[in-house]
Amino acid sequence: MTAQFQRSNLDAIGAGSLARAEPIRGVRLEHPWPYAPSTPLGQHLRIERLVRVVEGRHFYLANNVDPLWRHKKCWKCGNRYNPGTAQSCTYCNAPLLERRFLASVRHDPGAADAWKRWMKLRLRHPVLVDASAAFLREGRPVTIYPYNGERLLVDQPAPLPPGIIVALLHRISTGLGALHDAGVNLARLDASHVLIMPDGSARLSDLDVAKIVDPKALARDPDRPMLRDVRDLCRTMLRYVDPDDVNIVKFLEDGVQGRHGPPTRLRNALEVHHDRLAEDVEDHDHAAYSDLGLTRVRNEDSWGWKRIDERSIIYVVADGMGGHERGEVASAITVDKVLSVVTDGVRAGRTTADFLKGLLVKAVEAANAAVLAESASSKARAMGATVVAFLVVDGKSGYVAHAGDARAYQLRGGKLRALTTDHSMVQAMVERGTISQAEARTHPKANVILNYIGQDPEIDVDVAEVRLLRGDRVLLCSDGLWGELEDDEIASHLNTWKRPRRAVQRLVNDAYQGGGKDNISAVLVDV
Repeated sequence: MTAQFQRSNLDAIGAGSLARAEPIRGVRLEHPWPYAPSTPLGQHLRIERLVRVVEGRHFYLANNVDPLWRHKKCWKCGNRYNPGTAQSCTYCNAPLLERRFLASVRHDPGAADAWKRWMKLRLRHPVLVDASAAFLREGRPVTIYPYNGERLLVDQPAPLPPGIIVALLHRISTGLGALHDAGVNLARLDASHVLIMPDGSARLSDLDVAKIVDPKALARDPDRPMLRDVRDLCRTMLRYVDPDDVNIVKFLEDGVQGRHGPPTRLRNALEVHHDRLAEDVEDHDHAAYSDLGLTRVRNEDSWGWKRIDERSIIYVVADGMGGHERGEVASAITVDKVLSVVTDGVRAGRTTADFLKGLLVKAVEAANAAVLAESASSKARAMGATVVAFLVVDGKSGYVAHAGDARAYQLRGGKLRALTTDHSMVQAMVERGTISQAEARTHPKANVILNYIGQDPEIDVDVAEVRLLRGDRVLLCSDGLWGELEDDEIASHLNTWKRPRRAVQRLVNDAYQGGGKDNISAVLVDV
């Protein structure tokens, strides 16, 4: 039996067929198979459904509703032996209500030792979410948290308003300070460890703890874990900031470089510069969202944008190739190199159409050379990425460059058209008339890319000029999005959701429902 709870934030996420315990056709999961709905978690909870796959963990919604259970647990005092028909706890008299929980199940049983030490510490702090229960299931650490409508930061598209960024920074750095005072050394810190509470505040949850030591020893550690946590925090929040918000971008970049020092100094800097950093801005006319998908264990997609000057802005999406080594490194190098080369070229002062198209070709070629050099120096078997870039000038002219099967679409007057043509085997077969466009989506060679970054010293780059009108929308995306959604489904979302952040969120969530077989990334630009 499943309780009929009020619809929650996590209900809007879902996990496609995995949430229904159905296989994803033609795909092997890189992570352990998720638990099916109604699977018992401990003695007093059952899984409602899978809601999220993040690196190293599954997140589930669970509830305490089962009329066949002989005993009820009181989640206030911990009494586990209330009669199944009881309406209140026989020990503390608290009401025994139907409740929902957020359950985290880690993939790696090897993390159990550090996790046990962390759970045993039972550190209490207003910024740390208290676990309601913790136990091992099939050797995998399971942590249960009360659920009251929280959202996962990892599910939030970028950009967030700067005032929210500053508030999150201050709140989370306070929690980091409490952890360091207790000698907690984190293995890593990213958006999957941050919950956004119903009141808009943030709390740290389900932390990856490396070890717990004497606080004085933590401060003397030559690896400087206290500083590393601040760097991770600033690096994480940098992904949610609009590049136009130059003050907070500079502040976070300084944090990534370690210039703000430990959490106490970071909070002091935030308080000193609060008004300058947290200035209100109008709704953004662009948004980005990148997701792990349902089958992978790491996200190899990257995206970025950069306002070059008052006239120009460049957007990039790169998809690291999953069959190659270090795809996430290849995509990150690609985005960084394209942004830097285009920025330097435009700032040199020439903005003719031929120059800008040639500049985009030069930028992709530079990214290709950089990825090949990294592959050779790191002795990786191969590194590869596909890329699509969109340069906007004066809000009237657009220039699209791509290599591989990352795509760009333009929506005008409610109608969607592709701005790119895939460099893939199935697209070549479509152009020869061997197969239809519909057959190409499910063809066994659909993942064979003929031209991509990191393949050869010479790369073919397609560039097109696009005339832009007020009201146009341009979507850049990886194949994890368009591979799950038909063009008319993409058009429907772009026509329905007027705010860019909401539009990209719904596109990615629907790609989940379509299968989520790959990493999913989207950047949406409103002209």
